[in-house]
Amino acid sequence: MEFARKPIQSAWRTSFRIAQSRRMVTSTEKIAASSSSEELIRSEQKHSAHNYHPIPMVFSQAKGTCIWDPEGNKYIDFLSAYSAVNQGHCHPKVLKALMEQAQRLTLSSRAFHNDKFPIFAEYVTRLFGYDMVLPMNTGAEGVETALKLARKWGYEKKKIPKDENRQHPEEDRDSTSVEIGQDHQDVLRSQGQ
Repeated sequence: MEFARKPIQSAWRTSFRIAQSRRMVTSTEKIAASSSSEELIRSEQKHSAHNYHPIPMVFSQAKGTCIWDPEGNKYIDFLSAYSAVNQGHCHPKVLKALMEQAQRLTLSSRAFHNDKFPIFAEYVTRLFGYDMVLPMNTGAEGVETALKLARKWGYEKKKIPKDENRQHPEEDRDSTSVEIGQDHQDVLRSQGQ
């Protein structure tokens, strides 16, 4: 193991990288705080993949239904992050619950059980009259699950033979990956079905 052979050098490199990243975060925060909306949009267009075409407006801070840009202009947020913040930005009850939970347990993967999920699952199934619930936190997971449910329905209800016409039946997941090449071009490749 390389880390066992060179513990001092590895520790030094790690410390150096942490120090560099802290300086970078500090300087990035200073740039963001002093940049105009136009400069921030231009920087985003230069340094990020263009998978989305946002409205040319920069959110700098928000409270309730109000949004402010870096220049201090106030707007009403009618989009509400596609309904993710219908309760309003920085809602005190949501912030309180978030802080309380984050101080107990920040995140639990579904690879493990936790003490909140079963209570939530029971509540949601009773509320909507479903047998089971499978919450998702991204659209990719939702699409993946919908494809699996459609396949299962086809196998069970329409008697479609399993794995017929699938290129890679051993792959259980449909995935999308992003690769960055040496020339720093973003390459989006879909794998699976």
